[in-house]
Amino acid sequence: MLQKREKVLLLKTFQGRTLRIVREHYLRPSVPCNSPLCPQPASCHNDGKLLSSDVTHYMIPDWKVVQDYLEILEFPELKGIIFMQTACQAVQHQRGRRQYNKLRNLLKDARHDCVLFANEFQQSCYLPRERGESMEKWQSRSIYNAAVWFYHHCQDRMPVVMVTEDEEAVQQYGSETEGVFVISFKSYLDNFWPDLKAAHELCESIVQSRRERENESQESHGKEYPEHLPLEVLEAGIKSGRYIQGILNVNKHRAQIEAFVRLQGASTKDSGLVSDILIHGMKARNRSIHGDVVVVELLPKNEWKGRTTALGENDGDDKASGESPSEPMPTGRVVGILQKNWRDYVVTFPSKEEVQSQGKNAQKILVTPWDYRIPKIRISTQQAEALQDFRVVVRIDSWESTSMYPNGHFVRVLGRIGDLEGEIATILVENSISVVPFSEAQMCEMPVNTPENPWKVSSEEERKRKDLRKTHLVFSIDPRGCEDVDDTLSVRALDNGNLELGVHIADVTHFVAPHSYIDIEARSRATTYYLADRRYDMLPSILSADVCSLLGGVDRYAVSVMWELDKTSHEIKNVWYGRTIIRSAYKLFYEAAQELLDGNFSIVDDIPEFRDLDDKSRQAKLEELVWAIRKLTDIARHIRAKRDLCGALELEGVEVRIQLDEKKNIHDLIPKQPLEVHETVAECMILANHWVAKKIWESFPHQALLRQHPPPHQEFFSDSESVLKQRVSS
Repeated sequence: MLQKREKVLLLKTFQGRTLRIVREHYLRPSVPCNSPLCPQPASCHNDGKLLSSDVTHYMIPDWKVVQDYLEILEFPELKGIIFMQTACQAVQHQRGRRQYNKLRNLLKDARHDCVLFANEFQQSCYLPRERGESMEKWQSRSIYNAAVWFYHHCQDRMPVVMVTEDEEAVQQYGSETEGVFVISFKSYLDNFWPDLKAAHELCESIVQSRRERENESQESHGKEYPEHLPLEVLEAGIKSGRYIQGILNVNKHRAQIEAFVRLQGASTKDSGLVSDILIHGMKARNRSIHGDVVVVELLPKNEWKGRTTALGENDGDDKASGESPSEPMPTGRVVGILQKNWRDYVVTFPSKEEVQSQGKNAQKILVTPWDYRIPKIRISTQQAEALQDFRVVVRIDSWESTSMYPNGHFVRVLGRIGDLEGEIATILVENSISVVPFSEAQMCEMPVNTPENPWKVSSEEERKRKDLRKTHLVFSIDPRGCEDVDDTLSVRALDNGNLELGVHIADVTHFVAPHSYIDIEARSRATTYYLADRRYDMLPSILSADVCSLLGGVDRYAVSVMWELDKTSHEIKNVWYGRTIIRSAYKLFYEAAQELLDGNFSIVDDIPEFRDLDDKSRQAKLEELVWAIRKLTDIARHIRAKRDLCGALELEGVEVRIQLDEKKNIHDLIPKQPLEVHETVAECMILANHWVAKKIWESFPHQALLRQHPPPHQEFFSDSESVLKQRVSS
């Protein structure tokens, strides 16, 4: 039975008046507790992620602990963590989307032993805010009340430790309920995790940064930057058209003086501007950082500036002062920040001489980010001299108007500068790429394919899918050594004389159920990352390089598109979409396919599928394969010609392959030689994309997404013009 309550919100309007909003709030007798000790798992609906059963206690962080120490709570050693809804909402409202998304991802991640408890919707846990009670006190009281309920709900069988930074809460609740302990976060680490050195060091770094920030705000009276306008003023100004909202994009070649605001949403239409807004200098940037969503006020036209002439060949940063600006463009200044998109930053420490020159307090160090677009960050550390040769991760905590630089804290060391593993770790952190191993829970969802228990097509799927194993010559063409073969091709002559072209894509969705652990993980990874000497997979290798790789000579599930083509004009007569079972006959590499297309048949010795055949079988199969490759190429030429007539644009670029030596150092850069089979495969994939998109649009006209490139920014043409003029004049 739901209980109805009223939740009163007091909001300020654009005119400055206080608006009282009453919302209905429904309480439930039970919500998921996600504890294995739950006495009533059916009524709690514990059908999701459960806490571990081998913990000694449950830990419940207060809202302030979640805000300040989330990166420590991400340590996999810390188990049995229950995040209260009250604390999560505080992070969402006070720390912004990026921090809140980190918390959500932590809760979804099967590798971390933590759950969310919706305390504000549970009848016994919900506490209305009392008259005159501060938001912070109400949050702490609500979380403590939920902690007590959780202890009793588990029948007093598991101690609960509430961790808070509120000393009054420690005094008030510390000994109020037997079995529920209330202590500070530092005491928690000291008593429960004394040997977790990395957590203690990170905690000390965060605490030190906070102390420095508080001391600085007390000592500083002069302001380096103007204060940001209140949120309600910013929103009213955007609505009226006085201010413009957009994303700050810092010019990496002129990071100290030049940034642009890319307009967002309604700002683009309402402002009438056709170009980005120039933000000239750090003062006008007003403590905003590359990627932040900012609010900008346009300067009068007589104060507009032109962007610095783009770098041409042989230009360098030392010429910046002598470069002439281009035509004046809309110029503004940042008056507020709607969303801080701060992330982890890789930095380097200054030399010993620079540290000494930075002032009397050598514990405050200005570190230089790897990303030129990010300003120097001030951190407090006693390890500056020891870390001079290392790449280090820091996080920004704040940027007060009284400070020339943002304040942050040390997180961890990545590796020595110049060391391969340290430099790769830097690239991963700077691009927010997670490369942690797949968890046990995620791997448990994967199919098994071992010599003792080989994977095979199920009888149920055989009944549901179109079986192409005995009727179609299917083969793949990929780079040499490719492991994840995700597409194959087929072509054959039909009884009526027409041709049938097929594109077959690995059916990954058969193995990845929606909202499963591996589906959630794949969404966060988004893609497979390829580096010169390694790769980081979006999906476990049992899928990407095995049962979802369309390897030669094995049965695989696929999603196929097949077209019936006129035998002479190659016009499309019919198209079929569906799930199939295929067995690829050949796993070709591009150079081999090109040799066969050119009539150089000696290459068959490099194709494994031909090695154990007798001469007669080899000749027959070779003729069949060569016919298929030539017919595919012929079809691709017709498709390409038709696309060209419709206005297709070809943007050519040289793809480079990196050749490494035994020590994984770069030995050579080898340009990829363009081959006709590259275009043949590409045209078939473009055709498949086109027809699949068409099918989706016809079937789901209101849900189909059209991907298109945005129009180019006008200032980019100015860059090209400047470079071309320099080339012509020289």
